[in-house]
Amino acid sequence: MAFTSQVFLLAFLPAAVLLHWLAPARARNAVLALSGLVLLAWAGALLLLPLLAVAVVDWACARIIAAPQAGETGAPKPGGPRTRRQKLALGLSLATNLGLLAGFKLVPPLLAWLSDLVGWDWALPDGWLVAVPLGLSFYTFQSLSYTIDVFRGHISPCRRLVDYVAYLAAFPRLIAGPIVRFHQVSDQLASRRLELDRLARGCLLFALGLGKKVLLANPLGTAADAAFAAASPGAFNAWFGLLAFAFQIYFDFSGYTDMALGLGLMVGLELPPNFDAPYRSASVMEFWRRWHLTLSFWLRDYVFLPVAYASGRRLADCGAPPRREEMLSYTVASMTTMVLCGLWHGVTWGFVVWGGLHGVWLVLERLVMRKRWYRAAPRPLRVGATFAFLTVSWVFFRAGSLAASGRYLASLFGFDNPGPSALVRGLLVTPAQLGVLAVAAALAWFATPSQRVAATLTPVRVGLAAVTLWLALAMLSVQAHTGFLYAAF
Repeated sequence: MAFTSQVFLLAFLPAAVLLHWLAPARARNAVLALSGLVLLAWAGALLLLPLLAVAVVDWACARIIAAPQAGETGAPKPGGPRTRRQKLALGLSLATNLGLLAGFKLVPPLLAWLSDLVGWDWALPDGWLVAVPLGLSFYTFQSLSYTIDVFRGHISPCRRLVDYVAYLAAFPRLIAGPIVRFHQVSDQLASRRLELDRLARGCLLFALGLGKKVLLANPLGTAADAAFAAASPGAFNAWFGLLAFAFQIYFDFSGYTDMALGLGLMVGLELPPNFDAPYRSASVMEFWRRWHLTLSFWLRDYVFLPVAYASGRRLADCGAPPRREEMLSYTVASMTTMVLCGLWHGVTWGFVVWGGLHGVWLVLERLVMRKRWYRAAPRPLRVGATFAFLTVSWVFFRAGSLAASGRYLASLFGFDNPGPSALVRGLLVTPAQLGVLAVAAALAWFATPSQRVAATLTPVRVGLAAVTLWLALAMLSVQAHTGFLYAAF
């Protein structure tokens, strides 16, 4: 049940918001948990089991980790020693979450690869790869951060299981994030305020997000699909299709984020920002501080920093010079983090190469950022160079396989048949699609971010949201339904 479906817009959303406003304060988390479970069960009742397993295991493990040990009072202290029981509880949490991720996302493609490699004459059950539970990558990362933070002594555990299920299954962020840390919403879960101002701002933000998805991302997706499906699109159509995908994924994810944060406001939740005009970045490092912020910060805190610290200590023990030690540890941590980021999106070589390219570029930026010529370069020039790199790297993200990526890169640079068929030309280059691409580019680089627009209600902003909502609903009535790209990850 995507946020753009008629069932969600006309039935689920009004019912969920109304139930929240009618329910007594103590029952609101139960309503939030139930709403998320219903949304998840819509894709298949059995898909509830992984989320419930994660919720029960991690809630119990956190209680064990935080329980006072013999001779101690209170929760574990940051940096203090941990008992064998606490370590086993954390290990069980890690095994549960990472085991589910591996079982659903890693094992099937690996088995298929091994089958092709050794020539086994068997196939995985039909539908296995399609049955990855909705939101699995998001709620497992979210739950892992919770138990790790309890283990580190940074937060206190959640007291009621129903509150923890509401934290994991909150329907505004269940499909594709943001990846919310427990400390960011713990006070809100304990006492949520439902206010008309929040409801109105949430509706405005939701309307703007729906417009981005329906009026921009979906039409651009049609052009991108045609270009990537063509055997020899030619350089012009290949570049048009790639730019179409670059802005499709931008407004698809930006639109989803607006809708998720707007839904949160409707039910009294202030969710953390997850998108901040990333194509205005002057470096890839800045891009990852603006694109999918909650995933970037999760990878920084639970992958990059631990790997950098561990590799730096090993290098120091070997007697490496401080500056060389810093650069090598940064390289190891960056490459590890970005390859894992690629694998988080999907277990294909295309995602691995995409993540690896970002890791290499981060290392190169680190090498030149202290250079005088780099600092003197105008910001628009650095923004353009960053966008060019990001756009070309999207080929590996979108094409999937290395062979398909290679063919598409050949088209981009004029090494394939330069004469596309009339059908492909007609699908890709129409005045309407060129207009949508121009509007998308202008909004991405120059418009006020929608979350700032929704921060203050004015007649002009309310009117803009109303017109956007009307146009989006009108377009949905004639547009083929498409889900959000990040829901597949």
